[in-house]
Amino acid sequence: DTEIINGTRYYYAVSAFDTVANESTLSNEVNARPLDAVAPSAPVISSVATGDAQLTVNWNANGESDMNHYDLYRSTSTGFTPDTVGFSNRIASSLSTNTLTYNNTELTNGVTYYYKLIAYDNSDNASSSSNEGSGTPVDSTAPSAPINFIANAENGAVTLDWADNSESDLDHYAVYRSEVSPVVVSVGNLLTSVGISNYTDSTALEGVTYYYVV
Repeated sequence: DTEIINGTRYYYAVSAFDTVANESTLSNEVNARPLDAVAPSAPVISSVATGDAQLTVNWNANGESDMNHYDLYRSTSTGFTPDTVGFSNRIASSLSTNTLTYNNTELTNGVTYYYKLIAYDNSDNASSSSNEGSGTPVDSTAPSAPINFIANAENGAVTLDWADNSESDLDHYAVYRSEVSPVVVSVGNLLTSVGISNYTDSTALEGVTYYYVV
């Protein structure tokens, strides 16, 4: 019986006929419900967009009419296998068929992450793994501007001081000096780079007004 619908229960009985069309009573009744055993095709990850401490995974929609959801898996090793039993590397489950993107946040900048997707249909048949997508989040957030900046003129020098920045990834400060205001941030006006929040400008000439920014 091939003209049936998966998931629908069907009931059957059989009767016997002789050569002159006498029909027996019906046999005992049996029933069965055909199940879908055809898994969806493997999804296709189309791109992984880079952000600051985050990555956005994008994929193409599966075309099966009985699609149910997607599960997303992640690793920091290329060629990884999605753990569909213990789900140790699954980061998102039961993503709607209308969902074709996932924003993975709270990542470590500079670390490459690898992603694979598995599609499931209404009968919970799982597709094979998608292609592997990857991306590396990049720090794009600048430090805050230094504050409490002061300059004190001394004999033959100008002492500069400012409050420490609080960013954990702070590398250094750039000190700019000009004889005109406002100070233009340029290579020509770069006085020095320092790793601490103070600097003594010993090249300042007496009688000359200098303007500084950090």
